[in-house]
Amino acid sequence: MSKGVQVRVKRKVNCNTLRGQELPKGKQFSEVLPMYSAQYGQKLKSGKWIQRADKGVKQHLTIQELRDFANSIESGASKFDYAILEGIYKGGITTDDCSRTSDYLFYDIDIKSDNENKELSLDQHLRSRLVTELYKYSVIMGRSDSGIGIWGVLNVRDLHKQKDRDDYRTVAQTIFLYVEAQLARQGIPVKFDPAQGKFRQVRFIAHQKNKIEINELALSLGYSLEREEIELAKGAPDYKFVGDSTRAGSIRDKFNAANTIESTLAGAGLTHVNGTRYKYELSNSSTSGEVKDGVYINNSSTFSDFTYFDSFAMVAKGKDFTLSQMYKHCIELGYVDDEVDYDKITKSVNPELTAEEIFKICYDLRYEPLETKFKFLAEADINPAQIDIYKAYLNMKKLTVEYDEIIPIDKWVSEKIDVIFDRADQKKKIIVASETGTGKSTAIIGSKSKDMVSHFRRLRPNKRLLFIVPLTAIVDQLVDPADLDMVGLKGGVPESAFQLAHTVSIVIATHEQATKMLSYKSGFDYIVRDEIHSDIVGSSFKNNVIAKLNFNISKHRIPVIGLTGTPLNVFKSAGLEFWLIKLESNKPPNKVIQRTDNRLPLKVIIQHQKGVTGKAFYRANSKESLKTVKNHLIKNGYSSDEILILDASRDSKDSIDFQRIIDESLLRDGLKIVLTTSVIDEGISINNKDWTDIVFIDTDYHPRPEPLKQFLNRFRDRGEARYFHYRKTPENQRYRRFTDSYDDSIIVLEEQVSDTDYFNYTTHKSFVSNDSFYHEDGSINHYYLAYKETEDYFNTLNNAEFNEFLETNYNVKITEDKDYETEEIDVRKPTPAEIKALRTYTYKKLGKDLTTIVLFNTSDKSLQQEYGMESKSDYALIPENDKKAVKDNIGYFEGILKAKLDLDKIVNEEHIDIFLRGKEGDLDSLQEINRKISFLRNQKALETPSKEKRDRVAQTKLKQFIETVRSCREPPTKTEIEKFLTKVGVVDIPINHSYKVSDFIAANTDFMYDSKKARYISQTDNPERKSKLIKKWMLPILNRETTRKKLATQLLIPLKF
Repeated sequence: MSKGVQVRVKRKVNCNTLRGQELPKGKQFSEVLPMYSAQYGQKLKSGKWIQRADKGVKQHLTIQELRDFANSIESGASKFDYAILEGIYKGGITTDDCSRTSDYLFYDIDIKSDNENKELSLDQHLRSRLVTELYKYSVIMGRSDSGIGIWGVLNVRDLHKQKDRDDYRTVAQTIFLYVEAQLARQGIPVKFDPAQGKFRQVRFIAHQKNKIEINELALSLGYSLEREEIELAKGAPDYKFVGDSTRAGSIRDKFNAANTIESTLAGAGLTHVNGTRYKYELSNSSTSGEVKDGVYINNSSTFSDFTYFDSFAMVAKGKDFTLSQMYKHCIELGYVDDEVDYDKITKSVNPELTAEEIFKICYDLRYEPLETKFKFLAEADINPAQIDIYKAYLNMKKLTVEYDEIIPIDKWVSEKIDVIFDRADQKKKIIVASETGTGKSTAIIGSKSKDMVSHFRRLRPNKRLLFIVPLTAIVDQLVDPADLDMVGLKGGVPESAFQLAHTVSIVIATHEQATKMLSYKSGFDYIVRDEIHSDIVGSSFKNNVIAKLNFNISKHRIPVIGLTGTPLNVFKSAGLEFWLIKLESNKPPNKVIQRTDNRLPLKVIIQHQKGVTGKAFYRANSKESLKTVKNHLIKNGYSSDEILILDASRDSKDSIDFQRIIDESLLRDGLKIVLTTSVIDEGISINNKDWTDIVFIDTDYHPRPEPLKQFLNRFRDRGEARYFHYRKTPENQRYRRFTDSYDDSIIVLEEQVSDTDYFNYTTHKSFVSNDSFYHEDGSINHYYLAYKETEDYFNTLNNAEFNEFLETNYNVKITEDKDYETEEIDVRKPTPAEIKALRTYTYKKLGKDLTTIVLFNTSDKSLQQEYGMESKSDYALIPENDKKAVKDNIGYFEGILKAKLDLDKIVNEEHIDIFLRGKEGDLDSLQEINRKISFLRNQKALETPSKEKRDRVAQTKLKQFIETVRSCREPPTKTEIEKFLTKVGVVDIPINHSYKVSDFIAANTDFMYDSKKARYISQTDNPERKSKLIKKWMLPILNRETTRKKLATQLLIPLKF
C-alpha cells in the first residue's frame, strides 16, 4: 500500500468579467511533439524508438506566435501533427515538467448532431450568434478540423498562480460554466468540453481556412478561489491515499495480483498505440491514456470521467458492472477476502500518534463489523483525547446525541421543574429529553381532578402558557374539565373556546389551532411543544402545518420548551438552536428481541401469532395488511370481537374502543389481538397489563428510530410482556458514508432567496424548486431542512449502527434472535388484479359520490378544506355497499382526490391519461398516477414556466441540469447525477434515485434508468430495454423535437457561480 496521503479539499470559485485588462505578455504556450512517450521517446516509421534531446518540447510561444503558428498550418495536414500545451514545459511533457502555467486557457466546443450541442448543429443562425457573442471573450478564435466546432483562447487573470492540478481544473471548468451562463442570458445554449480544463490537456490545431487574428479588446475573466481542507471530525483531516489504496489480502487486491492491467484493457475497448499509451475505440483523440505503475491513467472523458483504473475497475468497466457487481462476480470466481490482522493493528497503536498515522492504522478496519471496532477502541492504547479521530477513520458515524446539560432525577420531571423554567428564561429555546412515564406534561399543566399540582402556575403565577400537542387525542387526554382556568383547542371546538383561550392561564392546542392563536397577539408568556420530535418526523407528510406553526412561533419572542423522549442532535443546529437537556433517571431499558424478516407485515404477524400464548399487540404501518390479517385470523378460529384494528380512519377514531383509550388509557376486556398503524405512536397511554407480546414491524429497509421507541413507550406497565422488533434488512450491510450538508444547504438556500426581488413559491413544484425549505416570507424552514438531513443520515445506517443508536440514546436493549427462521405462510388475500378491478368499478360507478364518501370518512382535514364538505343528507342517500367499497380503500381514494387537485394546477397539453391505463381503462396505482403528475409538473416547469422570476430560475436549473447530463459521453452514474443536482442548487436530492429525476432524464436525454442494473444506460444502444423501460405515456414528450428547439432560444436566467 502506498504511504502517501492527501487531504481532501472543498473548493469554491466565484467568477467575474474584467474590462480594460492588457493581454498577458511573454511565452505562454509550449509546442510539443505529438505521440511522444516520456518513457520511450519518439516512434519512427520504421518502428524504432529514439530519445530526443528536447524531450518532446519543440518550442515556446507567445500569444502572437501561437496565432502565427496556427495560421501557418497548411491545408491537408492532420490536426494530430500539431499539438500545443498551455504553460511552459521544460525537460519533458509530463505534468511535473511544467515550470510555469499560463494565464491563457484553451476552450473547445464540439458541435455535432448527436452530442450536447445538438441545437447548435441544427441551427446555423444560432451558431452565428454564438460566434458573435463568444468572440467578445476570445483572445483567439478558430475552427475545428470539421469546420463546425470552435476552439479558442480565454484570458484568465492570474490563472498562472494555480500550481495544484485539482485547483487548476476547478477554476478552469468553473470559468467555462460562467461563460456558458453569460451566453445563456443571450439565449444561446452551449456546452464547453470540460476536459479542456485539465491541468495538462493537449490542444491539437487543424488548418484554418480563415486567418486567425488576436482580439485585443477581449474581455478578461477574473476569479477567486476558496480552499477549505475537509475534516471528518475535529483534528481529523479527510485523508485519501495517493495511488493504490487497496487493502492487502482483499478480493480486489488478489484480483489485481492475478490480472495485469495490460491484460484487461482490450476488454474495455482500449487498443495499444505506442509505448505505454492506449486509445479508446470511441475517442477522436490520438491517445486516451497511459499505463503507469500497474494502473491505467485515463485522459479521455469519452472513456470515463474517472482518472485511475486498476485491473479490478477496468474489468468492471469492460463488463459494464458496478463495483458492487464486480465484487460479487469475483466471489463467483472463487476469490475471498482475507481476515485483517487485528492483533497486529491493535499493537501498533500508541498515545503519541499523529492524525495521519491514525488514518493509516485504521484504514484496514474501516469495513469490519461495528462490534470489532468497539473492541479495538477498548483494547488499543488510545489517547482518550483522540477517540473521535479514531472513530472518524474507522468509518464510525456519530451515533450519540450530545447534550448541553445532563440533570439527574430519581423518578419525576417535577423534581427539576424549577430548573427547567429557569433555563427556559435564560436560553429562550430549550428541549427537555426524558423517558416516557416520568411526568413531563403533567408536571407542567397538572390535573385538578387527579389532585396534581400545575407547577407552571406555582412557579410562574400570573403568567400564561400555550401547550402545543401534535394530536387531537392528546388534547382530549390532557384537558381537565374540572379546571376552569384551562381550555383545549382542537378542530370543531366552538368560537367561545377561542374567546376563553385569550384569558385562561393554560391553553392546550393542536398544531392547527395553535397557529391560529399565534397569528395575532395572544398574550402568552411561555410556549411548550409536546412531542417536539414530531416537527421533524412529521415534516414528511404535513410540512405545511408544521411550517406555519413554527413561522408564527418565531414572531413571538417568548421562551419555548420542547418535550420529547426521542431527541436528536439536529435540534442544536443553526436556525433551531435549542439548548438540549437530558433528565437522566435509572429507569430500566426497554428489552427488545429483534428479528430480521423481509416479508410483508401480514405474513410476519401470522407467523408470530402462532407462538403467542396470551394477548398480542401488533404495530405495522400498513392498513391493507392489517385487514387481511384480521380476515385470515377469523377464518382460523378467532371471533371478530377478539380482534381490534386501530388506524387513522374516521370510523376507527370515532369508535368506542378508540375513545376509551383516550379517556381511560385502557382497552376493553375480551380482546386477544390488537392491530394498529402509527396512529397511537405519540401521546397515547395504554395501561392494560395482560399483554404477552408487543410487536413492532418495520416496513422500510432504512427506518427512523423514533417510531419504534415511541411505540414501546405507549405501554406504561407492560407486566410480563415481551417486546419484539421485526426489521427489514438490506443485503448490503457495508458502511455507507454520511456527509453532513446542513450548514452548506443553508448557504445555498440563502443565496437563492437573495437572487430574487421578492419571494414567492414556484408555480409547478419541480424537483429543483426547493419550495419546502422556505416559509412564506422567504425565510428558511429549518424544521424541514432538519427532516431532510436526518432522513439522509438514517438512510445510511446499517443494522448494527441503527441498533447502536437505539441503545445509546433511547434506553433500548436489543437482543438479536439469530435462530429465527421464516415459515411458508399460506394466506388468502385479494390479488392485485382483484383490487384493481374493484377500485376501477367503484371509481367509474360513483362519480361525484366518490368524493362525498371520501370527504365524510377521511381524517385529512386539508383535503376536506380543499374540496368543501357536502351536506349530510347527500351522504345519507348513498348506498351502504358503495360507502363500504370506498372506506375499504380510503387511503387509495384519498390519493385520487389529492392527485386531482395536483392535476388541476397543470395544463395537460400532452393529453396523458393520468388515472386510467390500458385498453380496459383500469385505474392505475397511486404510485404510477403520482409518477405521471410529477413527470408533467417537471416538464411544465421546464417548457412553459410563468413570468415569475422564481419560475424562470427553476427553468434555468432544469435546463442546466439536462444540458449537463446530455454532455456525458457515457451513461452517468447515480453519484454523478446527485453531483449535477447539487451543482444547480438542489437541496432536496431524492434518496435512492427517485423516478422524479429518472423520468425527466429519460424524456430529455438519450439516457434512461435501468432498475435491474441499478444504473443509467443509453436509449440508443439498448432499443430492446427502451421498449420495456420507457413508459408509453412519456412517448409524446420523447418524440417532440420542437420542444428542445424552443428551449434553446428561450431567455434563461443564469445561476450564480
